[in-house]
Amino acid sequence: MISTLVSTTVHRPVAVLMITIMVAVAGLGALFLLPMDFYPPLSVPELTIATTYGGLPAKEVRELITIPVEDTVSSLAGLKKISSSSLDGISIIELSFTWGTDIRQAGIQAREMADIAALELPEGASRPMVLPVNPTEKPVLYIGVFPRGTLTIPELKRLCDREIKSLLQQAPGVGSIQILGGLDEEILIEPDPYRLGMYSLAFQTLAQAVQATNTEVPAGSIEQGTTEYIVKTESMIRTPQDISGIPLFTSKDSAGAILVRDIARVSRTTADRTSFLLRNGEEGIGMLVRAQGGYSPVSLSVNVRRTIRDIQNAYGCSLSLEILSDSSYMIRESIRDLLVSGLAGILVAFIVILFFLRNLTASCIMTASIPLSLLAAIAFFPLTGTGINIMSIGGLAIGIGMLVDNSVVVLENLQRKADPAFRASVVAATVEIAGSTIGSTITSLVVFLPLFFLPDLIGVVFRDLAWAVSCSLLASFIVSISVVPVLYCRFGSRETAVNSQNRRYRASLRMVYRRPSRAAIAGLALLAAGLFSFLFLDRDWLNTPESSHYLVSIALPAGTTIEHQQEIARKTSRILSRNSIMERCFFYGGGDYQDPYYITGKDPEHETLFCHCTVSATADMTGDALSRYFAGLFSDTDSIPVTVTPDSLSVNDVLGINGSGVATFPVPGNEYDEALARAEQLKESCADPAVTVYPRASRPRITARPAQSALDGLHLDNATIARILGSYLFGVYAGSLDTSEGRIPIRIRLAKKHRDSPDTLTTLAFPLSEHASTSLAEAVTLEHSLAPPVYYRSNRQNVVYLDVPADNRETRSILGGVVTDTDSEEWKNQTRTLLFLFCASIFLMYILLGIQFNSFLLPVLLLAVLPFGFSGALAALFLSGKAITLNGILGALVVIGVVVNNGIIFYDTYSFRITSPALALSGTYHGANDRIRAVSISFFTTFFALVPVALDVTKRNPQSAMATAIIGGISVSTLVSIYGFPVMFARYFARRKPEAPHAP
Repeated sequence: MISTLVSTTVHRPVAVLMITIMVAVAGLGALFLLPMDFYPPLSVPELTIATTYGGLPAKEVRELITIPVEDTVSSLAGLKKISSSSLDGISIIELSFTWGTDIRQAGIQAREMADIAALELPEGASRPMVLPVNPTEKPVLYIGVFPRGTLTIPELKRLCDREIKSLLQQAPGVGSIQILGGLDEEILIEPDPYRLGMYSLAFQTLAQAVQATNTEVPAGSIEQGTTEYIVKTESMIRTPQDISGIPLFTSKDSAGAILVRDIARVSRTTADRTSFLLRNGEEGIGMLVRAQGGYSPVSLSVNVRRTIRDIQNAYGCSLSLEILSDSSYMIRESIRDLLVSGLAGILVAFIVILFFLRNLTASCIMTASIPLSLLAAIAFFPLTGTGINIMSIGGLAIGIGMLVDNSVVVLENLQRKADPAFRASVVAATVEIAGSTIGSTITSLVVFLPLFFLPDLIGVVFRDLAWAVSCSLLASFIVSISVVPVLYCRFGSRETAVNSQNRRYRASLRMVYRRPSRAAIAGLALLAAGLFSFLFLDRDWLNTPESSHYLVSIALPAGTTIEHQQEIARKTSRILSRNSIMERCFFYGGGDYQDPYYITGKDPEHETLFCHCTVSATADMTGDALSRYFAGLFSDTDSIPVTVTPDSLSVNDVLGINGSGVATFPVPGNEYDEALARAEQLKESCADPAVTVYPRASRPRITARPAQSALDGLHLDNATIARILGSYLFGVYAGSLDTSEGRIPIRIRLAKKHRDSPDTLTTLAFPLSEHASTSLAEAVTLEHSLAPPVYYRSNRQNVVYLDVPADNRETRSILGGVVTDTDSEEWKNQTRTLLFLFCASIFLMYILLGIQFNSFLLPVLLLAVLPFGFSGALAALFLSGKAITLNGILGALVVIGVVVNNGIIFYDTYSFRITSPALALSGTYHGANDRIRAVSISFFTTFFALVPVALDVTKRNPQSAMATAIIGGISVSTLVSIYGFPVMFARYFARRKPEAPHAP
């Protein structure tokens, strides 16, 4: 079949070139038309159930909301793990399902069960929201809207809510828009508590009077002749001043009614702030834009920018829209860097080939196989469901050097044995070497085959990389047996010069033949270097790509007011504006409890202030340096952790692996106090001050403890006291006022000066009857205390966590004997997966080679060089200062195919030369000399093509570790193979006479 294919292509060159042009055009079209994203589309088998109850303490949230919902949804099919966090006013339940669960069906069932659980929740709790989890669903765009002219912040917020958001939502690809910052308006009625007491008026009485006056209800209809008239009562309130004139009751002791203005102050003001956004100290409204599922963030950015220009033109000088952050830039820059690295690799490969061949035409023919193979692979992307992302483009980039291997072998054989003027000789020479190129291609593909069967999210992430490399390798084989012979017939020439580059190799090979013991010692030294590197290398899945854009998270104590957060942001912004470190930055904090993105992402134990900043190009500041800089800004404040991370998505985030350098151990207990006591005992047993226990009682609280005897005497109950306190502190809503800007809620609430301290609160009076009142101090005692800001549960058990630095192995070992590290099981699962990956690749390689060569022993000889390849990969990671990452491990996996390919090339030559044991030594010597140029070209093209990827000047390429590992692995394995294979095969053929020469 191969012979027929080669013969057809050689004798029909125009058809071959036409098909080649068609595939190249298809590849270019796919490159520009396929959706572009950072990672492949992900679907995680996880759900989050969020429920809110404003003002309810965390402990009561756990008892009244979290546990009932947990009990209801615990019977979901496929549920693997259930964990929860109960905060003040928020219940978050996370459901993890086994891989392969239909998450849409699970979501439907979870919503049905959550609706059932809602029937048991206390009045005032929101309906549980069931949300899918997507680790890549971060905002693509942060848009800042800032007032200009006379526009106020409340007016701007109303404009964003009602108009700007709707206009942005119309841009193609927009999934959701989250609004941050701004102030909402309200009509505030602030009663004088002493006048309320004097007239024995309650908040509810005032609210009922306002609502009764502000009611619009239908009153039926009247028919007059053929016309029907609808009758309704109209509200008497049109302005805040109308509220001031509402009568409350007619006093028996006075001639007139008491009006609202007599006991309260009515004003149109702003409601309590829940969030804020500051850009260079200027307050604005933030709009966080997320993409629809599967929509390219790059395309979304283009569409939204176009819409922003239209909005800016429509609203003129009233407001200013500015894109504060655009994560699609990271995608574009990362993929652009990979493409540039790939182009640099092609150029370097051409220079290397030209250096070895000293023939411009032959060098161009070989190099042409690289872009043709890449474009052919991209053309197949739509058929395989592969998109344009850093995994697929990274796979193409790391495979550039390997794409020329088949063409090198074919063209080198053509130059030695075929005359371009005689097509029959070209066909014969191509078919002769096609066996080894088929074998080397299949062995390379087998290496990546297990990647298609990796379980869980890790398989989804790396499947695009496997498809990219596999398609490009397969395309390179097809190009080598079709396009290369056609181009050779048209432009090629036979090799006439004697290659003088082999002389040094022959001399060194003779030395190895004579002194194999020295070579063995050198090999052992290489293995020892790899072992040494393994022992001292850091372990991580994947370092987050560097960036000039950073996210700074400032963890403030739980309970920190939003106003204080805003003041910290203003001060920090002023400091940053006075230096040249930051090109730009913006701060934001807080959020709306009705916003699912906010409540599911809220830090349970801190109030987090965020700063997105772009470091100036002249500052040359790394993430660690920026972290130290921000820590210095808060050095005068105790216990404010500052975390600085590149504003990009790492594989750690995608896989849900803790990359913070901290090991977390859950300590279960029937109750929180029991779990806390056990955790404290474990901490003491470790005698390690670095161990931390959380959550601790750190949230300040005031508990109103009613005195039962006083309540009995006053004819009150706990519910009445709670209602009175709630009306004092939070207030009572009494409808809304219809204005030209829309409806504005009416709220009755004590002025801040009457609720700014517990002492002031206890002196306030509330009515008991028509002419009697009493103070709050007569009914309750206010107690100050500290409580945990959050209560955790894992698999329906209360837990307290122990944090240990990941590098403290002794403490981790002590705790590991009692409780299980939350990440250790994940690490074990992934380690088992990778071990299976390596074993499966080597096993499949052995089976394939055994079938190909009809031998049990020969595959062992071909695979014997593998340990040296792994050793070189580890040593390269160590010398480059990189950690053992998932990409680095996969790079070592690629080395397997390269090593075996060298062995196949050597064996293919030896099997034709050695016809008797007596020729074993000379056959291996001369055969190695014949193939050293092809091996050298393959090695140096792969080596130098990967150098731009490995150097990763921009620090944005996650494939840098993979390229480094491949460079180290192929360097050592090629060095060992060009000397080790001749020696091994000399002894192999000397002891075993082949039955007949054969081509593998």
